[in-house]
Amino acid sequence: TNIDFDSSVLPSYGWYEQFTSYDPSYMTSSLSPDDHSSTYTIDPLNIQNNFPNENTQEDWSNWNLNYDSQITTSSFSNGDFSSYLNTPSGYEVPTQPDNFSLPLATQGDLSSIGSPKTTINAINNPIITGGQKAGPNEWNDWSWTYGSGSTDYGTLTNNDGDTNRIDATSTEYWSLMFAESDLYNGDPTPPFSSWPWQSSPIASKIGPGPGNGEITAGGPVTPNFCVVALMDSANIPSGSYVTKIEVTAVGYYSEAIDSTVSVGFNGGPGGGKDITFTSTTGQINTVTWDNLWASQYDDADMNGMTLWLRSDNGFQFGPEQHIDSLGVRVFYKASDEYKHEYLIKWDVNDGSMSEIQNLWYEWKQTAARNTKMYTTTDGVNYNVEITGAALGSGTGYVAGSFPIGPYVRNGDEVWIKVISDEGGDFDIRFDRLYIEYTTSVPDYSIDVEVEWSVTDLDLDSMDLKFAHSSTILFDFYIWDYTGQGSWYEIVGSSPFSLTSQYYDGSNTVKVKYVTDHSSSGFTLDIDMLKIDYTYVPRGDRFADITKTISDSFLNRYDSGFSTYQKLYDITIEFDYQYLVDIPSYAQFAKFYIDSTEFDLIKDGSWHTFSNTFEFDSTSLDDFSV
Repeated sequence: TNIDFDSSVLPSYGWYEQFTSYDPSYMTSSLSPDDHSSTYTIDPLNIQNNFPNENTQEDWSNWNLNYDSQITTSSFSNGDFSSYLNTPSGYEVPTQPDNFSLPLATQGDLSSIGSPKTTINAINNPIITGGQKAGPNEWNDWSWTYGSGSTDYGTLTNNDGDTNRIDATSTEYWSLMFAESDLYNGDPTPPFSSWPWQSSPIASKIGPGPGNGEITAGGPVTPNFCVVALMDSANIPSGSYVTKIEVTAVGYYSEAIDSTVSVGFNGGPGGGKDITFTSTTGQINTVTWDNLWASQYDDADMNGMTLWLRSDNGFQFGPEQHIDSLGVRVFYKASDEYKHEYLIKWDVNDGSMSEIQNLWYEWKQTAARNTKMYTTTDGVNYNVEITGAALGSGTGYVAGSFPIGPYVRNGDEVWIKVISDEGGDFDIRFDRLYIEYTTSVPDYSIDVEVEWSVTDLDLDSMDLKFAHSSTILFDFYIWDYTGQGSWYEIVGSSPFSLTSQYYDGSNTVKVKYVTDHSSSGFTLDIDMLKIDYTYVPRGDRFADITKTISDSFLNRYDSGFSTYQKLYDITIEFDYQYLVDIPSYAQFAKFYIDSTEFDLIKDGSWHTFSNTFEFDSTSLDDFSV
């Protein structure tokens, strides 16, 4: 049906409608498009423009793939667009010796297993134990000038009241006495007392020089016995007492050695002593009566004593004992000249001794004798007083310590001298006297930290690789930066994955070796210690695909239709899915229409993108996606 419109009202076009498949209330123009955008109603017919349209299915050709091959590996094929960051690899080893907390014995190649190795010598941190004690041995370490050790000897390393006692001694003098004359008497000893005495065939005087006289055996069964008076020559001062008597005889034997000679005192120390000569030439024999102080022999006692000599031929003819000379030496001391003066030298019999520190003492005197203790700087002069140890005029215990270290002799010896004033008899008693020292026991171990960093890279992954050994057990740790930080023991084998907790913001890794302890030296051998890593190169990490859409449909009315508005509604629609292989990487997915940006959903599910925009072909020939 043709419908004509008044040309004065609207431009007229011809429409026809067969009304076979449309709603009866609509009419569509058979000529389109026109330059009117409104819908007009003519009687019951609704008339609107019916724009031309075109639906284009993308065939994925002529797309441009853009990426930096140094940074990513990207591809596009048949709608499948993938891009992966390249991750080159490298390694970093500690700098030797700077990155090690201990000196290195040798510097090896830490990048791979095999010689040469890096070695670390164990360090000796000896175990020092103080409070060790060493005291002098019982009297063996004491050298007496005045004084003598008693039978009371305590433990000097403890103040337990178990003391040792040193007796004072006085100055000992001596005087010579010689035989005065021969007194020919019979032997007072039964059965010889009834036998006659046979006098010496030579002189009647036994004097101080050779050849002045002799006593000989006279016959086979007649032992000779002689009593000799002593000259008044002892001259023992008043108040002094005899401590010892020595009798010295010079003589020889003849004919046979079977004869004997013995000597003793009348009015003095009891018992005879043998002075038999065993040589046919001149011989000197000395016999001694000791420890006579308790008998309190004085000058008068000595002057009243007589000396007897007895010669016995053993009931044989001929053997003779010849005495050429005879002398008596008398030792005596004054009762008011007692004193203490002696050296005490002892060492530390301990191979582990490292340092002598103090001399500890606790001692007393039983009478006020101003007893003091000294040490020496040169081993000769004892002129360094042990400060605080002087006993003064007191009789109570004095205790303390003295820093003896500077005065140690021969590396491990202490020399001290005790000296007192003279006076009546008194004792020194020690409850403590010992050296305090430290011992040093070798204690070798290794505790070394190694800290190094990977250069400033955008790391993708890091692994710690290692190979090490020692003859001593050891633990291997890595620093865990979590929280306040702590050492984490690596108990597995190489490699060890370095997750983010094991390095800081500067890609710094710290490891530590801690060995057991040993009494002898050893080494830690590190064959390999390195960080293997992969990284993402810096630069343009984006990959994109682009295409310029230039379809003849978009420009079909550019020529010959000057009065047309050349506006197109273009709808771009596609389905997509964004998949991620490494979730730790930053995720980026956008779609662009020319410069208009659209975010794509990156949750791994399928989604539909649809966007309609207006395209003006008057000024544009194409658009880009």
